[in-house]
Amino acid sequence: MPEIAFVLSRADGPVGQMAGLSDLLWRAGEGRLYAVAPGGVSLRDGDLRLLAVAGGAASEGLAAPRRLLEVDLGGAPALLAPGRLGADLEFFRPRGDALSGRGGLRLDEGGAQAITALAVTGDLYVTASRQVPGLTAWRRVGDRLEPVSQVLLPASPDTVLDLALHSGAGGLRVVASLPGAGGLAEVPISPGGLFGAARRLDARDGLYLNRPADLETLRVAGTEYLLAAAPGSSSLAVLARDAGGALRITDHVGDDRATRFAGISVLEAIAIGGQGYVVAGGRDDGVSLMTLLPGGRLLHLDTLADDTRMHLGDPAALALGAGGAGIDVFVAGEAATQAGTGLTRLRVDLGPIGRTLALGPGDDRVSGGVGRDQFHGGAGDDVLSGGGGADVLVDGPGQDVLSGGAGADVFVLLADGEADRIADFEIGTDRIDLSGWGRLYTVEALDITRRPDGAEIRFGDEVLRVATSDGRGFGAGDLGAADLFDLWHLELAPLPETGLRREGGAGPDYLDGRGGDDLLLGEAMDPAFDAASGRVFRLYQAALDRAPDLRGLMAWSGRLLDGERGLLDIAAGFTRSREFAQRYGATDSGDYVTLLYANVLGRAPDPGGFANWTGQIDSGARSREQVLIGFSESAEMIARSEAGALVFSRAGLQAQMSDEVFRLYLSTLGRLPDPGGMLGWTGRLAQSPELEPVVRGFTQSREFRQVYGAVSDGDFVALLYENVLGRAPDAAGYAAWTARLAGGWSRETVVLGFSQSPEFIRDSAPRLEAWMRGEGPDDRLDGGGGDNLLMGGIGADVFLFHHDDAGRHEVADPEPWDSFSFEGFGYVGPRQVRARTFLRDGDLVFEDQGVRVILPGLAGLTDDMILL
Repeated sequence: MPEIAFVLSRADGPVGQMAGLSDLLWRAGEGRLYAVAPGGVSLRDGDLRLLAVAGGAASEGLAAPRRLLEVDLGGAPALLAPGRLGADLEFFRPRGDALSGRGGLRLDEGGAQAITALAVTGDLYVTASRQVPGLTAWRRVGDRLEPVSQVLLPASPDTVLDLALHSGAGGLRVVASLPGAGGLAEVPISPGGLFGAARRLDARDGLYLNRPADLETLRVAGTEYLLAAAPGSSSLAVLARDAGGALRITDHVGDDRATRFAGISVLEAIAIGGQGYVVAGGRDDGVSLMTLLPGGRLLHLDTLADDTRMHLGDPAALALGAGGAGIDVFVAGEAATQAGTGLTRLRVDLGPIGRTLALGPGDDRVSGGVGRDQFHGGAGDDVLSGGGGADVLVDGPGQDVLSGGAGADVFVLLADGEADRIADFEIGTDRIDLSGWGRLYTVEALDITRRPDGAEIRFGDEVLRVATSDGRGFGAGDLGAADLFDLWHLELAPLPETGLRREGGAGPDYLDGRGGDDLLLGEAMDPAFDAASGRVFRLYQAALDRAPDLRGLMAWSGRLLDGERGLLDIAAGFTRSREFAQRYGATDSGDYVTLLYANVLGRAPDPGGFANWTGQIDSGARSREQVLIGFSESAEMIARSEAGALVFSRAGLQAQMSDEVFRLYLSTLGRLPDPGGMLGWTGRLAQSPELEPVVRGFTQSREFRQVYGAVSDGDFVALLYENVLGRAPDAAGYAAWTARLAGGWSRETVVLGFSQSPEFIRDSAPRLEAWMRGEGPDDRLDGGGGDNLLMGGIGADVFLFHHDDAGRHEVADPEPWDSFSFEGFGYVGPRQVRARTFLRDGDLVFEDQGVRVILPGLAGLTDDMILL
């Protein structure tokens, strides 16, 4: 097997070019190594001798770790160096043994950005930055980057640490690492730079990554693989795209005693002669070499630990290059210098590269030659022969025969419940990797039976018959763990699809569900208040068969929270009300219970329930108030009213107040709200819905006095007509308002009267909708499959529905400025969406292809509300 060999180390160079060094790039054609640090870019030869440095522009604030990416700019190579906070993307030109001065691609919009991740294909650039949520696609035009589209990622806000462009079935995708969310996001992107809907991959898909960071792509045997390194879990995952275009996990390995990538900090991959090789390093001071086999499984080849000659401690940057039938490896790690960083060159000699094949179904026979072959069997009874060289043979489903031939070969066995055979195993030279058989970690867990020409190895349903090359038998004592196991391969089983509850925060969030019955909440909840308001909401429904008025809800909820009243006291207050008497009247216990079933649960009583409740009333075991609570707090009622209760949660109340606050801005200050003011005032009203103190806050402001000034009551009313209603006062209205002021009404009360007038509510509604949309999308909620409840909260939210996510999706709080995205349904225009909507019991319902969407309170969907 290949080994990593030390070549040389250096730790010289200017402190500004060595301290904080964060990326390396090897240009094999010219034999030159480029390094980037906060101070700029440095150039070295193959012996690591410093040739040139080029300083960069100063960062305008907190920078991100800098990266190097080679691209073509105007027909000549350039080294992009993202990371500094600025209004351009910095680059440098390689000039033989020199570096040109810096250049920059100006970012046309968005102001200064510290780009944390960058991916480029042609003139299409995709960036993530600390200043702009999600991803931005740009089109390069000369020395400028023009924005094309943006997309918010699942679990935003989160710092994206790396991006990769990954192709396969379904077209080009951008994949982003989400360290805070513990997963990846993938987003389709068109050749023109238009993003599709983003989706997250995480533990629910079997991807158990803790703080994923570096991403690499690698093409092996016709398949493009994605590798994701996670420092938090000290692990490395491999993914590929299936025939339907979805990413699937092919392998996931963790650091163990034989490897050196704990807290993995560097990852690079390279294709040599059609075979894939991967180098990783971490905080345990060293690097490990692996090969990515056809089929997407990693195999460990060698590990090199740091020593006094090298600078492999806590590596910060890594670069690979192909040359001379091998791999050149360059590492930046700890050094005992002022800069604290040194460089090390390593070498991996591979020898002749042979064939690399992933076989399909059928009984195949394949043979290698003198080179290093890698064969992965398919579904069928295959015969794989390596020939000469150090070969890797992987069995597939079926009864396979593996023959390595001369050289140090590795036989990789996967679980298939079939009896497989190795024809020529050389003890002490060849290896067998049984880690694919399942949870198998010790030789003692295997049943190894000596045979005259080798041995038989069993584990569960797996059987392997091994014949030695010299015809001698062997037993369990002749093999150690290193002869039978390879890397620590982690479980790939996804989490069960149970219902999820996911909650956002004050900023834009992307919340996604899966196949279970999910609850996605775009805003942070207030657990204590929301629990109390939910109980009061259900009492209103049960006792009065209506939604609560805000004053009543807040009053009863406050008393319940403070302990001033218990739920039974509040129920008694309801049952003593005139409204309750009008609804229930003088009924006997049977009629009372029947009405409760109808008003609370929306159905006729079942015989058992009817007998139980009437019996308790008639026997005196429970009062009518207690029975009322029994219905309102029943599991059936809680589930049935969950969406309605969310509308009266703290976040729901804040969203309801947005129109009130919007009209107050227009009526008192004559302008549109600022986002912070809108959130502040609506949040205050969600705590206490009394409008007059809020109006007083507006009318006592300096801005209000500048608009209205010290004027008489008559002039004040005239200004309100002009500023609020946009017209001169009519005589009757003018007389009425001035008379009220003369009779003792405060100006705040009059402002409120204008702000809440039907005329102003009607005329200001389009401006409110336009302003909300203009502030940009707030939360994005994607319920996936199942029976889901979604709530966006305040702001213009986007709700995503996919044609292949069959189920029921109820949006608790749809608003005219929200958008509803229908992905993959095949529609060419909004009219096709509207053709599949109808009104039912006051709700707007969409139904198609097994997907049902319920939008309470909406009368219809306008073109602006539909995304395709």
